[in-house]
Amino acid sequence: MQFIGTSEGKRYLKLQIESVAFAVRRRDPPPVALAKAIRANDVAVVQKLLRRGANPNVFGKDETTTPLIEAAIRGYAGVMEVLLLHGASPFLTDIFYNTALHWAIANCHMDCVVLLLDYGSAMEKTNEELRTSLMQAAFYGHAKIARYLIHRGAQIDQFLNPKDESALTIACERGDMATAKVLLKAGDSRSDRGKELHVALIKAASKGHLEVVKLLLDRKAEVNRCDENLDPPIFAAISGGNLDILRLLISHRVNIEEWNEEGYTPLMMAVRIGSAAFVAVLLDAGADISELSLREQDSALAIATRLNRMAVQDLILSVLAHGSLS
Repeated sequence: MQFIGTSEGKRYLKLQIESVAFAVRRRDPPPVALAKAIRANDVAVVQKLLRRGANPNVFGKDETTTPLIEAAIRGYAGVMEVLLLHGASPFLTDIFYNTALHWAIANCHMDCVVLLLDYGSAMEKTNEELRTSLMQAAFYGHAKIARYLIHRGAQIDQFLNPKDESALTIACERGDMATAKVLLKAGDSRSDRGKELHVALIKAASKGHLEVVKLLLDRKAEVNRCDENLDPPIFAAISGGNLDILRLLISHRVNIEEWNEEGYTPLMMAVRIGSAAFVAVLLDAGADISELSLREQDSALAIATRLNRMAVQDLILSVLAHGSLS
């Protein structure tokens, strides 16, 4: 399940432990009775309790959530509509700052998403993970919901959040071609998308998503762009372990002599990892074996020797002896 390990996952697990059948008793105080009726998806009882004055924003004795959120988690659109008609706020959050809209998106309840937007739910509100509604749709791989959110006015031209994330970078990191295409198409008119495309390229390369990398390069993601605190995409390709991505970047004239923040070239990084295949591709592309690391002042050969990378060492020695791999 996609949200295992997330704040949404913690709530979902709690729901699985609870029983979904709750009988509403006459002696139950209104908040408790309302909570039981919502869990049971009993629209008629929910409506009756609200008409009698039950607070639509209080979920039993649980102060960490709201009736609307609990209904959204379960996809109970009928219950949600009754709650909203009786004053339930779509702006309240759970303890992880998820709104009902965040939850409806996470669990792919499109009818609930439509309903919440019709009642003015805020699409740009962020949860604990700093995800907006559109980013939430990207995180859970719901391309159809992402398209609908954009249709309803979700901001596609926002800046990256403090975690260097946007809906596009999230979709690309997850290898979600369908959602990435939706987001790229919606943002085609933007003139300031360079950093977002750059981050998306790095994320996709680091996870080995070749087709997403191709898509981003087709959309003019820059292979040699430099941004503060971000290593160039070629390093992500090496760490991601996908030779085809490395070859693709080389074919797009990536700078194979670039430095990362640790002071290594791509060749040095491949040597450190111990990947003879990556070293061979870089050497074949003309990587300079005479370069020295910025901190230790080590050559690629010195690094290979120190780390006992025998196969890599043989490749470099072959280039030194013959001028190329042979």
